[in-house]
Amino acid sequence: MKVVIGIFYLVGAFLLLPGFIWIIPEKILHIPVHFNPSTHVPDVFIYVPKFGDRYETAIHTLIWGISLILAAATMDMLANHCRAPAGGSKGIVAAVRRVFGPFMQVLGALAILGGCIVFLPKYALTNPPKKFNGISAPDLANDLFKLGSVLYFIAAIVGVLGVVTGIRMAKARGKAWWPLTLPLVAFLLFMCTSTCYFVNGMLPTSKGIEAGYLRLVGTICMVIAVVLLTISTAIEVVANSRSSGREVADCGASLSEHDFGNAASKNVPGA
Repeated sequence: MKVVIGIFYLVGAFLLLPGFIWIIPEKILHIPVHFNPSTHVPDVFIYVPKFGDRYETAIHTLIWGISLILAAATMDMLANHCRAPAGGSKGIVAAVRRVFGPFMQVLGALAILGGCIVFLPKYALTNPPKKFNGISAPDLANDLFKLGSVLYFIAAIVGVLGVVTGIRMAKARGKAWWPLTLPLVAFLLFMCTSTCYFVNGMLPTSKGIEAGYLRLVGTICMVIAVVLLTISTAIEVVANSRSSGREVADCGASLSEHDFGNAASKNVPGA
């Protein structure tokens, strides 16, 4: 299951890269809407981003990418966090602690997916843009991105605290703690992603190009974080398989010694 989750995360994250590159505006149009009565010089403008021909393809690519990330986050929460591990704490409080961070990831991915859907041309590029409960589609999409970034930031903080606790426990038990530095760096990168997405949503339309590149930087941080988590998971899977292999070998050796002892006792006269 962990391998499937890792593949979903990787493919989803890498799909976000071209999607966010293609939706960076080519330029920002300054359209005058008011002229000075005396000088007849325009003094009030509206700013309209001009996107390339790949805009719709980009949005569909983003929807596919974030959908895979949402599926991976949901599977991870259900398969790895809802049930208490062997020897772990049980009860409602322990369950909330286990599920809270992953649940924030699910909600964050869901909010960003909603933002991507609202960014579709049939909602965001009409003249005027479609409105949802009085909120224009571009504004609603930006609000959803900001909400998703806040939820992801909370999830990243929970992840950092969990990894730091794991490092302390590993040091106390005399075990190797350095593999935990990979998820630690990954969660810090997720915090950078959340910050970039939030600031991107706060920028005015006149800064649309800068906002697009800021969102791209955040996505690059996310891709690197996902790669680090995938490597960390691979190390964990390999370590567990080797541990299981040693246990099977030890068990086999014990059975062989037991069978040899039984056979030897049968060959002893009077046994």
